[in-house]
Amino acid sequence: FGKAAVAAILTLSAPAAATWREASSTHFLIYSEDGEKQLREFAQKLERYDAAMRVMRDVPPVDPGKANRVTVYVVSSLDKVRRLGGVSQGSGVAGYYRGQAGRSLAVIPRSLGYSDMTAQVVLLHEYAHHFMAANFAGAWPRWFVEGFAEFNSTASFGSDGSVSLGKPPQFRAYNLVNSSPLPIEKLLQPDKFKDVRDGDIFYGRAWLLTHYLTLSKDREGQLGKYLTAINAGTPNVQAARDAFGDLDKLNANLNTYLRRSMLYYSIPAKLLTTGPIEVRELGPAEQAMMELRIRSRNGVDDKGAAEILPLARAAAASFANDPFAQTTLAEAEFDMGNLDETLAAANRALMTDPKSMEA
Repeated sequence: FGKAAVAAILTLSAPAAATWREASSTHFLIYSEDGEKQLREFAQKLERYDAAMRVMRDVPPVDPGKANRVTVYVVSSLDKVRRLGGVSQGSGVAGYYRGQAGRSLAVIPRSLGYSDMTAQVVLLHEYAHHFMAANFAGAWPRWFVEGFAEFNSTASFGSDGSVSLGKPPQFRAYNLVNSSPLPIEKLLQPDKFKDVRDGDIFYGRAWLLTHYLTLSKDREGQLGKYLTAINAGTPNVQAARDAFGDLDKLNANLNTYLRRSMLYYSIPAKLLTTGPIEVRELGPAEQAMMELRIRSRNGVDDKGAAEILPLARAAAASFANDPFAQTTLAEAEFDMGNLDETLAAANRALMTDPKSMEA
């Protein structure tokens, strides 16, 4: 072959560079390498999910403002999630959420590559935590914090625009059915029992108790009574006995409930109010700096900061007047304690965009 033909073959065989896009909605700012149509549908799905939890829990619609939206980064693989998060590939991390004032973020892969415990479930679980913290002021026992997130994480989205909440988590089924039932005292006080502090058994049982107390008519009103008592200062187990009665009976009822056909809560589309969604393709500076931005936003230790800074300087050098590039560089400089360089980068961003709150 001639040189031109070889060059053409190499060009055709090289993978196309991923194109980052942004979807902006009322509660989310989403960055993804998906196409515009898929990204818009994904953003709409997340907004319907937020609306469904509001309908079910009687929480009025609220515009949190742009600064308080959750930023979601959808990356190409599970390996990349772990690399960007600074965790080992064997860690078991399937996605993560960082709750911070004005900078809450989640990072998930497009797909986890195995059934049931999908990237969507991971994100919905973590957003349920964010929703609880943002909308329910109070102190909540750990079993309910995780049970609430598990309850909502299995949301399904109908083609008619409806959303269903409370479907069983099939990824917990084996341990729920085949493991020894977790005693109610351990479930209520997991921090006192190191053997149940984490793991499928605790999460599955927390989901089961939340589901039972939320949807069973036999226990109507008891969950609210229990949570109110805890926030009034009643010790956990005492509040449980006052609200639920005999705890051994509750344990037996849970075991029976597990083997029944599970109800779930379906919200029709007409009750789900969502706002507009804007999608755009990111500019060259944003494309070049995006992965560095994700790594910095996660929070870095000294080693991570030292790795990111030369990469950020090299990438930002081509975009001296771009606010996104320069604020990303400013953060990398700040993480290394370079305050003069931080101010210089922030000032370059302000020269172009005097209203940049980040700069």
